[in-house]
Amino acid sequence: MDNEDEKHDCLKSRNVNKGDIYEDGNAVENKQTWACAWFMKFKTDKHYSRKLLKTVLLFWTFAGLGWMTGQIGPSFPDLQLVVEQTLDTASWLFTIYSFGYMAGSFAGGLLYDHFSKSLVIAFSTMIMAVTTVALPWCRWFALMLAVRFLSGVGAGGLDTDESDAESSPNSTWTTHVPKDYVENDCKEPGYGPTYVHFAYLISFFVILSTSVPFFVIFVKEIMRTYKSPNIAEVNITEQQEQKGEEQPRTMNKFSKKVQTLILILLSLFMMIYCAVEDTFSSFLATFCISYFGWGKDISSYATSVFWFAFAVGRFLAIFIVKRFKPVNLLMIYCISLIIAFLGILTACFTSTTSLLWVSISLAGFSMSLIFPSVYSWTEESILQVTGKISSLFVIAGSIGLIINPIVLGYLMDNMTPMWFVYLLLGKSCFTLLLIFVVIALVKLCKKSDCCKNSGNAVEKEMVPLQSNISN
Repeated sequence: MDNEDEKHDCLKSRNVNKGDIYEDGNAVENKQTWACAWFMKFKTDKHYSRKLLKTVLLFWTFAGLGWMTGQIGPSFPDLQLVVEQTLDTASWLFTIYSFGYMAGSFAGGLLYDHFSKSLVIAFSTMIMAVTTVALPWCRWFALMLAVRFLSGVGAGGLDTDESDAESSPNSTWTTHVPKDYVENDCKEPGYGPTYVHFAYLISFFVILSTSVPFFVIFVKEIMRTYKSPNIAEVNITEQQEQKGEEQPRTMNKFSKKVQTLILILLSLFMMIYCAVEDTFSSFLATFCISYFGWGKDISSYATSVFWFAFAVGRFLAIFIVKRFKPVNLLMIYCISLIIAFLGILTACFTSTTSLLWVSISLAGFSMSLIFPSVYSWTEESILQVTGKISSLFVIAGSIGLIINPIVLGYLMDNMTPMWFVYLLLGKSCFTLLLIFVVIALVKLCKKSDCCKNSGNAVEKEMVPLQSNISN
């Protein structure tokens, strides 16, 4: 009875608003009518309300994943103090996390085919929450490595379903530790100068709040399946209908040799670029402490500025991608990233703090669109991105994350912290070179006989980007 009254009120409001006429005679509906109609749909359409609720929860889960990922960079000097390790040795915390991420990705891919996705997401986030709160309490380095590995497993299992790209709010509380203390092999007791475990406790509750709702959703799914045994058949039918509505796309067909060569080059690009992105956010605070002598609080702000610029870049990409081709965006953002690292290099030599902050912001903005642009360019202009190709890119990126922290940690610890800039600048230049090589290869093959078009030929070499951005 209440629903009927609400519908009546909605319709009444709708009819009244239609009486509001502009001078051109067109009827308009105000925001109240639209909100009332949306509320009725949310209340009466259970399928729509479940989808909307799950979407909101997935957004919040992304925030939790970004929270955990972004916290490790600013808190890395504190973790060094806890386990009393040098930068060279402590860099293994990033490498072991990448190993765990790869293992979690493989495991998540298998589990999603046999279990409820809500259950896998719930367990993945629960692993992330437990390992997050336990990490700063690990006094033994081997134990901290094991916890970081499990944290990577949880993140990899979660990211397999959600497909990355998160912004990172920072909840790292640090107290000021003198520069010589960090560089002096951390010989003093770990817990004296740091209270980072309180920050990780906050992160625990944030990530836990993303896990509990999915356990509730899983229980409701079980109850709904028990009440409606044929629900699985209905879901299969809906998926088949959605697939039937998809229109077949035509694209250039390269020979297998050319496809293999392009995939090798793009995988090499992903391996190097992912190493640059992860290393910059993870070692930025450590670099600011060791080279500029900043306090850990100011250094953590630098990481926050990076992630803020990254998030802004992702948001603006919603409007940018409609007007530019993926390959053009990829080149522009790679060049912008090189300019950002040149700015950081100049700021280091001239001790210009303002230039450093601007360059950090530019680096975050430049990295925001490179990863998804590679997927979009590959999908729309080279070959279809299947699950295997996507996995290939993810594995290639993980390999870069495994190798780079060890190399950079050694160089910064045993030579000079400036290797942080040298290495990232050199790799950024190499990624741009790889893009030019792939573009030249694609053009060469389209002019030769190694590319044949099936169906209606795609006349433009690089079609505009229409797909959604995801990382």
